[in-house]
Amino acid sequence: MGNEKRVDARICFDYDVSFDLVKWNDDFSGALENPQKARAIDLSESGICIKFDKELAHHVVQHLLNGTKKIRMAIKLPESEQAIVVFARLVWSNDPQKLANKDHCGCTFVDLPEIKRYHLRKLVNQTIVAQQSNDT
Repeated sequence: MGNEKRVDARICFDYDVSFDLVKWNDDFSGALENPQKARAIDLSESGICIKFDKELAHHVVQHLLNGTKKIRMAIKLPESEQAIVVFARLVWSNDPQKLANKDHCGCTFVDLPEIKRYHLRKLVNQTIVAQQSNDT
Protein backbone atom coordinates (compact mmCIF):
# COMPACT_ATOMS: atom_id res chain seq x y z
CA MET A 1 0.00 0.00 0.00
CA GLY A 2 3.02 2.30 0.00
CA ASN A 3 2.36 3.39 -3.58
CA GLU A 4 -1.21 4.47 -2.83
CA LYS A 5 -2.30 7.09 -5.39
CA ARG A 6 -5.96 7.44 -4.44
CA VAL A 7 -7.29 10.87 -3.58
CA ASP A 8 -10.88 9.93 -2.71
CA ALA A 9 -12.01 7.82 0.21
CA ARG A 10 -13.05 4.29 -0.68
CA ILE A 11 -15.31 1.75 0.92
CA CYS A 12 -15.69 -2.01 0.75
CA PHE A 13 -18.42 -2.57 -1.80
CA ASP A 14 -19.20 -6.24 -2.27
CA TYR A 15 -21.86 -6.08 -4.99
CA ASP A 16 -22.51 -7.48 -8.45
CA VAL A 17 -22.07 -5.07 -11.34
CA SER A 18 -22.92 -5.47 -15.01
CA PHE A 19 -20.71 -4.19 -17.78
CA ASP A 20 -20.07 -4.14 -21.48
CA LEU A 21 -17.15 -2.85 -23.52
CA VAL A 22 -17.58 0.12 -25.84
CA LYS A 23 -15.42 2.25 -28.11
CA TRP A 24 -13.67 5.09 -26.36
CA ASN A 25 -15.81 7.78 -28.07
CA ASP A 26 -19.13 6.05 -27.23
CA ASP A 27 -21.16 8.26 -24.91
CA PHE A 28 -24.46 6.37 -24.74
CA SER A 29 -25.11 5.82 -21.05
CA GLY A 30 -28.37 3.93 -21.44
CA ALA A 31 -29.04 0.22 -21.11
CA LEU A 32 -26.13 -2.15 -21.55
CA GLU A 33 -26.25 -4.06 -24.84
CA ASN A 34 -24.58 -7.38 -24.00
CA PRO A 35 -24.05 -7.22 -20.26
CA GLN A 36 -21.47 -9.38 -18.56
CA LYS A 37 -21.07 -9.80 -14.82
CA ALA A 38 -18.35 -8.71 -12.46
CA ARG A 39 -18.05 -8.34 -8.70
CA ALA A 40 -17.18 -5.03 -7.10
CA ILE A 41 -14.56 -5.13 -4.35
CA ASP A 42 -14.37 -1.49 -3.33
CA LEU A 43 -15.72 1.85 -4.51
CA SER A 44 -14.95 5.55 -4.35
CA GLU A 45 -16.53 8.52 -6.08
CA SER A 46 -13.79 8.36 -8.70
CA GLY A 47 -13.30 4.64 -9.29
CA ILE A 48 -13.99 1.02 -8.55
CA CYS A 49 -12.06 -2.20 -8.04
CA ILE A 50 -13.71 -5.19 -9.66
CA LYS A 51 -13.24 -8.89 -10.29
CA PHE A 52 -14.56 -10.26 -13.60
CA ASP A 53 -16.73 -13.40 -13.58
CA LYS A 54 -15.21 -14.64 -16.84
CA GLU A 55 -11.72 -14.29 -18.19
CA LEU A 56 -11.19 -11.44 -20.65
CA ALA A 57 -8.89 -12.25 -23.54
CA HIS A 58 -5.49 -10.62 -23.94
CA HIS A 59 -6.58 -8.48 -26.92
CA VAL A 60 -9.58 -7.16 -24.97
CA VAL A 61 -7.39 -6.22 -22.01
CA GLN A 62 -4.97 -4.47 -24.39
CA HIS A 63 -7.85 -2.44 -25.90
CA LEU A 64 -8.83 -1.41 -22.38
CA LEU A 65 -5.29 -0.55 -21.32
CA ASN A 66 -4.43 1.43 -24.46
CA GLY A 67 -7.67 3.40 -24.40
CA THR A 68 -9.33 2.21 -27.61
CA LYS A 69 -12.14 0.75 -25.51
CA LYS A 70 -13.69 1.62 -22.17
CA ILE A 71 -16.03 -0.13 -19.78
CA ARG A 72 -19.68 0.89 -19.54
CA MET A 73 -20.81 -0.31 -16.13
CA ALA A 74 -24.17 -0.47 -14.38
CA ILE A 75 -23.77 -0.17 -10.62
CA LYS A 76 -26.80 -0.86 -8.46
CA LEU A 77 -26.41 1.28 -5.38
CA PRO A 78 -27.92 0.02 -2.13
CA GLU A 79 -31.35 1.47 -1.39
CA SER A 80 -31.75 2.59 -5.00
CA GLU A 81 -34.24 1.18 -7.46
CA GLN A 82 -32.17 1.92 -10.56
CA ALA A 83 -28.54 1.28 -11.34
CA ILE A 84 -26.36 4.17 -12.38
CA VAL A 85 -24.51 3.70 -15.63
CA VAL A 86 -20.95 5.01 -15.73
CA PHE A 87 -17.96 4.79 -18.04
CA ALA A 88 -14.64 3.60 -16.69
CA ARG A 89 -11.07 3.24 -17.87
CA LEU A 90 -8.98 0.27 -16.80
CA VAL A 91 -5.94 1.63 -14.96
CA TRP A 92 -4.36 -1.49 -13.48
CA SER A 93 -4.75 -5.24 -13.31
CA ASN A 94 -2.95 -8.08 -11.57
CA ASP A 95 -2.08 -9.63 -14.93
CA PRO A 96 -1.93 -7.33 -17.98
CA GLN A 97 -1.95 -10.34 -20.32
CA LYS A 98 -5.48 -11.33 -19.36
CA LEU A 99 -8.10 -10.75 -16.73
CA ALA A 100 -9.15 -14.05 -15.23
CA ASN A 101 -12.02 -14.47 -12.83
CA LYS A 102 -9.67 -14.44 -9.83
CA ASP A 103 -7.91 -11.23 -10.86
CA HIS A 104 -8.71 -7.81 -9.50
CA CYS A 105 -8.49 -4.69 -11.60
CA GLY A 106 -8.83 -1.01 -10.88
CA CYS A 107 -10.94 1.34 -12.96
CA THR A 108 -11.31 5.09 -12.84
CA PHE A 109 -14.57 6.68 -13.88
CA VAL A 110 -14.44 8.92 -16.94
CA ASP A 111 -16.81 11.68 -18.04
CA LEU A 112 -18.79 11.22 -14.83
CA PRO A 113 -21.70 13.69 -14.60
CA GLU A 114 -21.80 15.60 -11.34
CA ILE A 115 -25.14 14.09 -10.29
CA LYS A 116 -23.70 10.56 -10.53
CA ARG A 117 -20.56 11.66 -8.68
CA TYR A 118 -22.84 13.13 -6.00
CA HIS A 119 -24.66 9.79 -5.52
CA LEU A 120 -21.37 7.90 -5.28
CA ARG A 121 -19.91 10.45 -2.84
CA LYS A 122 -23.07 10.28 -0.73
CA LEU A 123 -22.89 6.48 -0.54
CA VAL A 124 -19.19 6.54 0.39
CA ASN A 125 -19.68 9.20 3.07
CA GLN A 126 -22.75 7.49 4.57
CA THR A 127 -20.89 4.18 4.72
CA ILE A 128 -17.88 5.75 6.40
CA VAL A 129 -20.06 7.49 8.99
CA ALA A 130 -21.96 4.23 9.67
CA GLN A 131 -18.70 2.30 10.08
CA GLN A 132 -17.34 4.93 12.47
CA SER A 133 -20.49 4.88 14.60
CA ASN A 134 -20.35 1.06 14.70
CA ASP A 135 -16.74 1.23 15.87
CA THR A 136 -17.61 3.41 18.87
